[in-house]
Amino acid sequence: MTPDQLITFAAVAEHLNISHAAVALHLSQPAVSGQ
Repeated sequence: MTPDQLITFAAVAEHLNISHAAVALHLSQPAVSGQ
C-alpha cells in the first residue's frame, strides 16, 4: 500500500462516505474509489 492509498483509506474511514472523502482530499469520486 502506498502512502497515498493510506491517506485515502483514512479519509474514507473518517468520513464514512467515499464522496465526502473525495471532496476532503480534492479528488474525484472515481479516483478515490479506484484506490
